[in-house]
Amino acid sequence: MITPKLPDICSCDVEDKEQLALYRRCRERWLSWILGDDEHAIGKQITQIIWDDAIFRTLNEARRIAAESPGRHFNSDLLSLLDRGFVTAQVMALRRLTDPGFHDPKKEVVSLVRLLKDIDSNRDLLTREHYICYDGTPFCPSEGELDMRSDRERMNKRFDQLSGTSRECRSRKDCVKENIINKVIQSLKVCDDFRDYANKFVAHAAAPSPSRERIREESRITLDKFNQAHRAVIRAASFVGADILFESTLGRVPAPLYNHLEHLDKPLVLSSDSKRLKEFWHARVKEVDGWSEDRLSEYIDEPGSSLKEIDRGGLGSLPPLSTL
Repeated sequence: MITPKLPDICSCDVEDKEQLALYRRCRERWLSWILGDDEHAIGKQITQIIWDDAIFRTLNEARRIAAESPGRHFNSDLLSLLDRGFVTAQVMALRRLTDPGFHDPKKEVVSLVRLLKDIDSNRDLLTREHYICYDGTPFCPSEGELDMRSDRERMNKRFDQLSGTSRECRSRKDCVKENIINKVIQSLKVCDDFRDYANKFVAHAAAPSPSRERIREESRITLDKFNQAHRAVIRAASFVGADILFESTLGRVPAPLYNHLEHLDKPLVLSSDSKRLKEFWHARVKEVDGWSEDRLSEYIDEPGSSLKEIDRGGLGSLPPLSTL
């Protein structure tokens, strides 16, 4: 993101230059968090989850269409892996975006909730004067200037909404309404089920719980719930990007410069390659099964520490797959 160079504060049409300096620093921070070039910028996080969601839903629709055609099947294990991977990536992304932040500066995160809280804590700097004039724009149009279609008038109209002020009562000291940012934060509560699920079953291993509790938690993770969460995140981020910063909305599905549906009509593996896949599978199983053998020799520098001969009470080696 390329940000234009701002004019010297002394040339800006504001009454308190020191307050404008503070506002500029805050605005620069907010802009970098939401629209910056860093890979963890909020805008980039949102773009990724929206793109992944669109791809998954397209593949899910392909699965639904295939189910209507007799004789067409997908590999169930591959589909299960796809489902789990999508859910895991989405719940963790929503968890990151709604992290409230930490008191320890070393553990601070870039999240949408933290950004909104930072804006709220500096709400006294969000005045109409700073909103309009931070970049050198005069607060009032010059004599004879038609202002109805200018950026300044559009910003004034936007700030009328943010401050609850009418056009006739505009003032330099108008401020963003006290409860508006908190309402935006509250709208993100729709993500709480995903945060709970991520904390219990993805990011951490929760204490054992009855299977019915796990089923109840998983029943909350639906595509419709993802829809609600994505909508809330996009609207909250766009509130910051387009309303507070007057830059741009966020959350549009990217337009790929290539055919992103290419090769979906082709099989993943040809029948002639099935033998090679089976050989690969058996080789992988043999490698992994061997990891539990001879383990003490890695930890204990003593002769005779191998368990190859004495560990007969364990599972032992599995029978060949052909006999299962």
